[in-house]
Amino acid sequence: MATKNRDQERLYAPGKLSFHFAIWSTLLLLVSVWMVWQDYDRPWKGFQREYRAKEASIALQKRKNLETRLGGAAVLEGLVKDESAARAALAALSAEGGELATLEAQLKDLKHKLTRAESAEKEVKGLLSPARYRYELALHHEKEGHGSQADSEKARETLNRWASELQRAERAVEAAQADHDAVAARVRDIRKPAEAALKAAEERLAGYRAAQGAEVGLAQKYENNQWRNAPVIDFIAKTLEIKQVVLKNIHDNWNFATNVKVDRCMTCHLGIDKPDMTDEAIGRVFASEIAKAYGVEDPYPAAGSPEAAASALPPAPEALAALDEAVDKFKKDHGFESWMSAHPGLDLIAGPSSPHSLEAVGCSVCHHGVGWSTDFSRSAHAYQSKEQLERWKADYGWQKPQFVDFPMIAREYVQGMCFKCHKQGFGWPVTYTESLDHGWVPQVHDVVGQGPQVLKPFDSFGKLVLPPAPGAVDG
Repeated sequence: MATKNRDQERLYAPGKLSFHFAIWSTLLLLVSVWMVWQDYDRPWKGFQREYRAKEASIALQKRKNLETRLGGAAVLEGLVKDESAARAALAALSAEGGELATLEAQLKDLKHKLTRAESAEKEVKGLLSPARYRYELALHHEKEGHGSQADSEKARETLNRWASELQRAERAVEAAQADHDAVAARVRDIRKPAEAALKAAEERLAGYRAAQGAEVGLAQKYENNQWRNAPVIDFIAKTLEIKQVVLKNIHDNWNFATNVKVDRCMTCHLGIDKPDMTDEAIGRVFASEIAKAYGVEDPYPAAGSPEAAASALPPAPEALAALDEAVDKFKKDHGFESWMSAHPGLDLIAGPSSPHSLEAVGCSVCHHGVGWSTDFSRSAHAYQSKEQLERWKADYGWQKPQFVDFPMIAREYVQGMCFKCHKQGFGWPVTYTESLDHGWVPQVHDVVGQGPQVLKPFDSFGKLVLPPAPGAVDG
């Protein structure tokens, strides 16, 4: 029988088919991996990692500062030993066979006795009430001619018996309570010195322990569990995530559609509402390092240093001014980028307790730009100088945004946006770190001897009082 050519029975030869399947399957796998990686490796994640590293460095420095103010590592170790000794002394008081152990066991029995006495008292009260009702009902029936005097007397005797029982129960409760309170007072007197010593030791370490807990918490959340941010499984409690606010009372007008405003600027600008990221806070935390590196005076000497006697006095203005100048150099030399900084004047804008919190007004209401974008160029950032533009092109691949109706406003003009909501203007001068003269509304004031005068921005009077803004505005 003739042998059939199996290769000619198929459209493609098996060997060639297997070869092409292997090639294209591998290519599909590589493209799929590339696609997943491109979706995962977003630039904003790098910004968040940099910010978290600086946040951790601040927490570390805070702990070191507290350690220094306590007197150094040796003193800290001694305080920890004192705390352990105080806790051990308190525990030793309750050791078996001691007076306190005997009193605590007795106190436990007295507590049970008091509970039983109170239960008995409640039970008698529960029986006294219906006895009183039956007595009053018997008197009523006797008065109406429906009952006899004997029934009333019998009900009265029952009532008096339960009243006497209640008196005995109340005296039993009072006696049990007195016995319990006496033993409890003795227990408190024995424990009081040891508890006071432990409380004092804990109070001395309270600030350090809080700073240490914050440092450990940041490390646990952002450093020790990086697997939660791995591709594909990053839906499990990831720590790198897009941050956003949805402003239901403020809207974006897209010509043929009006949507609520969504801002995601804080995805990269994580420190925008954090008091720890202000220049003042950074200067205070890193004051000793700045003083050593840039030759300025430390306005915040450690409690254990020779300057301890003067530390209770407020820092000298000259020292604070010199520190402020050195903070900019420190931030530049140690990677504290401008985008990590807190918004100026957190008590007025962006701060959690400010009248213009992120949850209330967001970012793009004042700064414009594409608030929902997390891409540096597509957000329509506005550069301040040619040097900054060139740096942005080199570092972030900045390109001029296309088809953006409202790109970001230059910093010196942002204050004019106040009048989008506060259309009535406000008084001057303002208690704020930046001037609002780009949105200045001329004011007329009657000057004695001169008549009506048009005041310049910083000649006006009064504090910054903003009229209420409307409930919803178009951004």
